[in-house]
Amino acid sequence: SYNDKMNVPTVNRLFKNGGENGGTVVGNPYLEPEYLRRFTVGWEGKATSRDTVKVQVYRQFSKDRMIYIKHYDTWGKLLYKNFQNLDKTSEEGFKLRLNHDFDNRWSSYVDYHWQNGRLVDCHNALEDDVDNCVIDYDIPKNILKTGVQFKDRKFLGKWDWELVSGRMTRELSPIYVGNRDRYWLSNLEFSYRPQKHLHVELGIYNVFNNHYYEEVMKGGRNYNLGINYRF
Repeated sequence: SYNDKMNVPTVNRLFKNGGENGGTVVGNPYLEPEYLRRFTVGWEGKATSRDTVKVQVYRQFSKDRMIYIKHYDTWGKLLYKNFQNLDKTSEEGFKLRLNHDFDNRWSSYVDYHWQNGRLVDCHNALEDDVDNCVIDYDIPKNILKTGVQFKDRKFLGKWDWELVSGRMTRELSPIYVGNRDRYWLSNLEFSYRPQKHLHVELGIYNVFNNHYYEEVMKGGRNYNLGINYRF
């Protein structure tokens, strides 16, 4: 398949000024839209009557990609952060999904995603470290996800676990100073449709209340409850 799209910068990225965890955010009114072009080759088939395999390989190119940049003074103190356009970037990867049906209602799955991104234009890197910034450290190279699912006519329940690889160290990335830990999360999701027009959803994310460092400390258990009614 082939996909071509354009992302317009949001109002926050253009004009937001203020503080947040880790420093001051400054809007960039000169941001240009980013253009993405993606090529994907995939295959899906049955290994057995109960097992399904799905494989995807993709390559993506972008122009004027919007990247979150940190700006430092000569002593290494963070001055501010904002979004800027990079001339060109690229990304390639593959996805593998294995699905097993235990019966008509119970199933399990394993997803593996490998990806690698490159920043072709690194004009904000330190002059002595330009070679280090060809790798896009915003993208984790390995993501592993597995879970079990129950589904019938009115009820859907899913419990999954996700492992995300660490992305960088302070020494490796002059653009994005700060570590991004390897971490794992477990999530529970339920949905119930008691009648045709009513749909109730409940999500418990990060069930085990894990915390991890992704430039700033993140994590913590959170909940989501949604009720949808269609007339």
